[in-house]
Amino acid sequence: MPKHLMNLSLYPMDLARFENNGEVVRQFVSDHHPDGIELLIGTDTPPALPSGLVHAVHLPSWIGWFRVWHEGKPLPPGIEQDEITSLYGAATPDDLITTVGDVLKNAQSLSIVRHLPPL
Repeated sequence: MPKHLMNLSLYPMDLARFENNGEVVRQFVSDHHPDGIELLIGTDTPPALPSGLVHAVHLPSWIGWFRVWHEGKPLPPGIEQDEITSLYGAATPDDLITTVGDVLKNAQSLSIVRHLPPL
């Protein structure tokens, strides 16, 4: 049976809509009747949300990771660090591996994610 999930990210603008409060999120889910949340996570620690709300995890997809992964494809000059992280995941292949590992650790910290081996 398909689930109807609401997407919620860890971006400050999304969390601010719910006053950075898990109980406000729970009340919204209760009022609007989705089956739960698909939580878009990143390298930030997932917020404390009431048990049972998160049914799925959406991992980030960096649009430029391929450029970082293959040596010899420099990033555009003058790009800010936050843009590098947002668009590419990291500036080097080793840092990209670390970033992906950090995201998976955050996913594993949620009680719904039980099948990932320890990193």
